Amino acid sequence: MVPTIFLVVSALCFQQAFSASYFKFVDCGTDPNRPIIFKEGDVTPHPLQLPGTIGAHFTAQVKKDVGNNPIIMDVSINKTVLGQPQKIPCVSQVGTCHYPDVCAMISKYKTSGCPKEIDGTNLPCFCPFKAGTVTLAPTNFVVEKVNALYTWLASGEFQARLQLHDSVTKNEVGCLYAQIQVGKQGFLFG
Repeated sequence: MVPTIFLVVSALCFQQAFSASYFKFVDCGTDPNRPIIFKEGDVTPHPLQLPGTIGAHFTAQVKKDVGNNPIIMDVSINKTVLGQPQKIPCVSQVGTCHYPDVCAMISKYKTSGCPKEIDGTNLPCFCPFKAGTVTLAPTNFVVEKVNALYTWLASGEFQARLQLHDSVTKNEVGCLYAQIQVGKQGFLFG
């Protein structure tokens, strides 16, 4: 009887140890003169559930105006599969993608206004980004459904790196690294 209870308790502890949900948010910039420093951030719930409601908040410091030159954004996203990170390819501008001019991508908001999800916050939604503290107060975003093309991304352990560079000077503008758990993790597989 004792060995059976021991095995059950051990299995439950093993499952808990490997199904711990987490979120990690780190400024990964290396240039001490970079204009954007990511200070703190969080998303809830832990783990995220998709579809569902996602809570988010973050703070960044913009040390000087950014976006007078086009900003290059490189996004790298990996999903852990069998304990190893696997690069998520860029499909329909989602995944590990290169964006040569973020300012051009978001320029439509200069005339149409910010998306409703961030309207009323102090988040800038078009370039240039003015110097100062940028804060997204705790805000909820509703993801009503996951596009069929991306359902396989609706659960698992992910690592993402967002790197920003000035397209003219090639200087680093900012860098953010995040780890996140999406969906429920099972005993052996995410």
